[in-house]
Amino acid sequence: MFKYFPTMASIVLTILSQTSNKATFDDNDALFVLEKVHDALLFGEVIGRADISRATGIGEGTVRTIVQRLRSMGLLEVSRDGIGMTKTGIDFLSAVGITLIRLDHTDSAIGAYQVPLLIKGKAGLIEKGIEQRNCAIKVGADGCTTIVCKGGALVLPPDWNIDEKSPALASQIRRYDVEEGDVVLIGGSDTGPRMASAASNSAALALLAP
Repeated sequence: MFKYFPTMASIVLTILSQTSNKATFDDNDALFVLEKVHDALLFGEVIGRADISRATGIGEGTVRTIVQRLRSMGLLEVSRDGIGMTKTGIDFLSAVGITLIRLDHTDSAIGAYQVPLLIKGKAGLIEKGIEQRNCAIKVGADGCTTIVCKGGALVLPPDWNIDEKSPALASQIRRYDVEEGDVVLIGGSDTGPRMASAASNSAALALLAP
C-alpha cells in the first residue's frame, strides 16, 4: 500500500503542519515525536507524553497536541500503558526510510545536544554536506554533520574515514542496518534537543523532498 504514499516531506508539510496560526509546533517537532515513539518501540521501552517531553524539549501540552494529530492520522495509538506505533505508523517510517538512532555525544559533530538520524539510500544526493549544514542553520540550529556509507566505509564528506578516525562512533552507527548508500545526519545545537532535531529533520526532509 505504501508505494502510493507521497514523500515524507509532502506528508509532513501538508498534513502535520495544517494547524492554526497559533500552532506551537512545526513539522520538525511532529516528526521528532513520531521518531521518539518509534525509537522506544525498537528498544522495547514504554513511553508516555511526559517522557517524550523530557527527551525532546517540547512542552508536554504541545506533545499532547502532536500525539493527537499523529493518532488521528493512524500513525500512533494511545493506551493506559503509554503511546505506541500502529502498524501503519511502522510501515510509514519504513517506507520513507528514516530512523532515529542512538549515538553517544561525539566530537565529530557540532553541538552540545545532538540528534542523529539514519536515512536509507540517499547518499547519492550528498556532495560535501554543505547543503545539510545550511538546512540546520536556516532553522536556527548550529549545524548538521553528514556521514555517508560509501564503498563499504563510513565517510564524512569528502574523504574523512569515520571507521579509521572515529572507530567508536563507527561501531555505534554500524549497530543499525547501515548499507551502501545510506546517510547519517547528526543535527547539533547548544540550546537543546528540540533544535538539534530540527537540524537533522530539516536536512532529512530536504533529501526526501520530491
